[in-house]
Amino acid sequence: MDCVHPWAAPVASVNKLYKMVSIQKINPDGSGYWQKGLAKHESVVKYQEDAVLLIRSAKPSRWAPTGQVRVIYRLFLSHWMDAGNTEKILSDAIQMATGVNDKWFLPMIQSSQLVSINEARVEIEVVDLSPSPSPGTDVCPYCQMPS
Repeated sequence: MDCVHPWAAPVASVNKLYKMVSIQKINPDGSGYWQKGLAKHESVVKYQEDAVLLIRSAKPSRWAPTGQVRVIYRLFLSHWMDAGNTEKILSDAIQMATGVNDKWFLPMIQSSQLVSINEARVEIEVVDLSPSPSPGTDVCPYCQMPS
């Protein structure tokens, strides 16, 4: 019987969000080889670009968390899709739009439901869990402005 280790699992799954690509690499001696990998489908890249624009416009101008950030997703989908993949794509978009590294995100899929195509959307709530600048100071957790 073969021993199975958790780290022996594939790094990423092949699905509709990613495509297989081959990248030509050049060794220091000038010889080359092809390396296979995964890349986002063009439709995913376009979706992220659109999401980045919406997120930037919704982000308060002085919002700059210094610690963990709770990200709550509510999915209203026109067809079922993997919620984890959706979360990862949107986390990357939030990181691109805000400059906050997604390693600080504490994601939660609060709900996922089917709706008509006209009602399809994703609602994202972002909560800065960073401590207040000083105890006793009333500061808005989103924009860091005094309340």
